[in-house]
Amino acid sequence: MRWVDLHTHTHHSADSPTQPRALVAAALRVGLDGIAVTDHMTVAGARETARAAEGTPLAVIIGAEYSTDTGHVLGLFLREEIRLSKAPRWPWREVLEAIHAQGGVAVLAHPTRSWRVVDPEALAAMDGVEIFNARAEWSRFPQANPQARELWAQARRRRPGLFPTGGSDAHFPGEVGHGRTGLDDGADLRVALRAGALEVSGQGTLPLYEATSQAFKAARTRNWRAAPRAAARLAWGGLRTIPHLGPAQASRWDVSGAAPDEERQGSTVQEP
Repeated sequence: MRWVDLHTHTHHSADSPTQPRALVAAALRVGLDGIAVTDHMTVAGARETARAAEGTPLAVIIGAEYSTDTGHVLGLFLREEIRLSKAPRWPWREVLEAIHAQGGVAVLAHPTRSWRVVDPEALAAMDGVEIFNARAEWSRFPQANPQARELWAQARRRRPGLFPTGGSDAHFPGEVGHGRTGLDDGADLRVALRAGALEVSGQGTLPLYEATSQAFKAARTRNWRAAPRAAARLAWGGLRTIPHLGPAQASRWDVSGAAPDEERQGSTVQEP
């Protein structure tokens, strides 16, 4: 089985300082076979990371994360930039059409991390659903990942080909690998992903990471009006991090060919 982290970011996302070489080094350090680089609204970071990974055993999937009117959508195996309207949230139909036109796959990212209700029609049009997002594990919606798994299980009854994924949503090198997708070792990555994950594994990323991302974004974009809110989030993130310090708990779900009714929460193991 090959382990891939299907949701990572570089400095091409405003809220991440991670350089592509640091992302590659982090992925190799934690034993990943591949990563999908999914910067916000651009494939530039993925391309730069692919160049940085040349000569290493790490596979890099070219991707991007798009803000749509039904939530965030990961486009994987892309060949070029997608340019649509200038609206902050693009129509999901246009995004999926553009992804599929390139032969890419569309994954609904962290679908239950906000109050937004997922459009059933949009869910039915996706290729996959992110059922574990490491940053969602201890988010302000503590049931985000269990609810995402349930959403996938219910949708899969209608669409058996809807595959599950896990990703770290890493914006800093220390987060890489906190969410993983286990794929068949004997197939092309795209083919293996469409065939479905064998296992999804993850451990929660400490809340302070996301708070730091938002503070970094405010400083980088010189959005000083957002500074007080960013500072408050840093303080709150720090307080929420304290109870989770210590050995991380990693959860694993065997999703290989199981009927939706048989999908289990999985085992919890102690990791250093």
